[in-house]
Amino acid sequence: AQAPRFKRTNRPRVCVDLDGVLAVRLASGGAAEIGPPMYGAVEFARTLVQTADIVIHTSRFAGKTGQAASELRECIEAWLAANAIPFHEIHDGAGKPLALAYVDDRAVPCRPEIDGLAAFDSALEAVRVLCD
Repeated sequence: AQAPRFKRTNRPRVCVDLDGVLAVRLASGGAAEIGPPMYGAVEFARTLVQTADIVIHTSRFAGKTGQAASELRECIEAWLAANAIPFHEIHDGAGKPLALAYVDDRAVPCRPEIDGLAAFDSALEAVRVLCD
């Protein structure tokens, strides 16, 4: 199957996490084993790609370089193609890719410039829920 990769545009970039957002997080298995698509993930990506460039992000690349990183990239591209999930880029570098927004199942928003001091209380509560 041909990967549903799109050419990069000048539109905003939105970083989307693989596991827990697009794919069901597997409790076990190797880095190359990706769970089935989350219910609604394909439709979400198809709608998002109409507005923004999609950058796929995953912590699976942590510590991987060279051939290992290349093989993982191919595995992710094949999974995206098999599930007809559109994307513009797969981020395999260190750190957080530059993007307008980050869609992640473990993300905790904290916007004190917009929400004031209450943003910190909300962020702490969200972190506590994730830690439980």
